[in-house]
Amino acid sequence: MLPYSIVKKDEEQRLPALFERFLSGYYDATKTEQPQWLDIVHPSEAHLRSAIETVLAKTPNSKRVLEIASVFYGLVDEPERALPLLTRWAQADKQNVRPLILHAQYFFEERLDYRDFVADVIEALKRTPKSALVLSLAYEGAQEAKDGARQLYYAGELAEATKNPHHLFLFGKELGRNGLLDKAAKVFAAGLKREAKNVRCLNGLAYCHLQRLELDMAEELFKQSLATEATDIATKSLKVIAQLQDGKCWGDLEKRQKKYWQDWSDAELRKLTQEEQKRRVAECLVVGVTQKTT
Repeated sequence: MLPYSIVKKDEEQRLPALFERFLSGYYDATKTEQPQWLDIVHPSEAHLRSAIETVLAKTPNSKRVLEIASVFYGLVDEPERALPLLTRWAQADKQNVRPLILHAQYFFEERLDYRDFVADVIEALKRTPKSALVLSLAYEGAQEAKDGARQLYYAGELAEATKNPHHLFLFGKELGRNGLLDKAAKVFAAGLKREAKNVRCLNGLAYCHLQRLELDMAEELFKQSLATEATDIATKSLKVIAQLQDGKCWGDLEKRQKKYWQDWSDAELRKLTQEEQKRRVAECLVVGVTQKTT
């Protein structure tokens, strides 16, 4: 790590070293977890803050300076400073999606309007079409805003881009939520071809069969799912199947069953979504931390 003996250098030349020193106190760039910032001031923070403001005044459109300033003010939780800097960075570096992703992430903290979030996503996809990083952001934002049309669209784009069973499940769930059971079943089946014991895809496919009253197939798939991992949806659905087999009228259950698509209770799924958000932010930060400065 560069020592403070370099402070005699020009402010702009020493800024990357000050930034590196600041980050070293909190952040390991080899890890994919978000840094956990503490309510203490690192000794290098005051030096870096002063240098950032000095250099910004001299070179307000420098891409590297705007990057350092944006990330710094984001990490010390000063969104009122970080947000306009991220906008300027995105405008200065028109090939880079990182400032757009970091800017859009503030929507999840209720510090950015949904319209601005959508604008960030649209611009990011122009810069990197079919980017899984951007598409996962777009899907989660639409989900947070309860924007059903965009949820379905971006889930489909994400599944097509990655072919990942987790993303295929999300797309199948959105199709099911919209009553497109045949298409949902095909998507869940595609997920199972890639991972035969994927519990969510098993449950999703079984659920399609249940809603079409194909009870034997639904029962078999739910039992396969439970043999792999116990889930509430499989346990409850098997009870519903037993009720139907005993003569319970489907009309009494149909409305409640359709609601499951919307309220799919899955703590592990929420955890996976949160981890994906952390990885996305970490990836955007790590590029800057490990990037060679010139």
